[in-house]
Amino acid sequence: MDVSQWPGQWAAAGQLLLRSPVLRWLNPVVRVELTRADGQIVSWDMTQGLARPAKGDAAASVRAIELLPEQVLRRQLVLPRLGRADLARAVALEVAAISPFPPERTASAFAAAPGADDTMIVDVALTSTQEIEKRLQAASASPDAPAEQATPEVWVLPAHTGSCHAAEDTGQAFEPLIFHGYGGAERRRATAQGLGVRGALLVLALLLLAALAITPAAQARLRAIDAQHAFDQLNAQAAPQLAQREQMIKQTERLQAVAKIAEEQLAPLPVLDMLTQALPDGSWLSTLRMEGAKVTINGIADDAAALVRRLGSQPGVVGVRSPSPATRVGRTDKESFTLELTLDPAIFGVLRAGAAS
Repeated sequence: MDVSQWPGQWAAAGQLLLRSPVLRWLNPVVRVELTRADGQIVSWDMTQGLARPAKGDAAASVRAIELLPEQVLRRQLVLPRLGRADLARAVALEVAAISPFPPERTASAFAAAPGADDTMIVDVALTSTQEIEKRLQAASASPDAPAEQATPEVWVLPAHTGSCHAAEDTGQAFEPLIFHGYGGAERRRATAQGLGVRGALLVLALLLLAALAITPAAQARLRAIDAQHAFDQLNAQAAPQLAQREQMIKQTERLQAVAKIAEEQLAPLPVLDMLTQALPDGSWLSTLRMEGAKVTINGIADDAAALVRRLGSQPGVVGVRSPSPATRVGRTDKESFTLELTLDPAIFGVLRAGAAS
């Protein structure tokens, strides 16, 4: 991997992107004032190395001169499609092979156009640096030349365009052959400045679009955050009341549980009073146990079955049952019994009506 090739590759990729239809509008237009071979001055608009007849009255930022036809040697090459760097090296080799001038005095320029199939037609122009200096001196001596101006570019029109008059008449874009080493800095500077301004405008437009897209979501998020903060503040303010409410609910639940238990709890005195009145003479109780609404009694009576019927007829007695049969006590006529009574809490309960009074 040759890292040294990366800058050129990135530059070539950038140029390829700028030639695409989507980003072509980013390429700035540089106005070039060209002094033609016949001495007339015309203006061209340069974009991506292509020249078109100028439109409008904008001032030119770059000067160029056209070499006379007799000052230039022309050669046309047919090469496979190559990158710009490879094409420049191939043209340099060809120029070195065919130039009649010493290498240090040889100046060359080229322009490529698509050819048939996978080829390209390369128009090559070469001349001596002395001829270029003569043309520059002649152009600077012209009355229309500015007093102080940077070195102008040196142009040769491609062979297929013919003269400047023909190029102006057709109005078609063409790629001039520009000799390296003469001028060019002003056009590169103007191109870089224009590209920077348009790139900055594009970035600004994208940022504005992103801001427009993000603003509703950001506003909704801010509103949600504010609502959450307000909700948290309300929770903090209501925390004591909520704690009291929670405690009150728990106390209410305890009271309801106690009340439910109390509703089923029998009062001893009414139960004892009912049993005292219901038990016949000659009967007595040895054990009395109350669990909720159920009462269990053990004792001795003359007739346990009659006692069951008598207790079952008492008001508030829901049911009477004998979990075990009565047994006779010794040789007497008495019977030992165990009975279970279910009593109505509304009559015998702790919370019965009229108990408080």
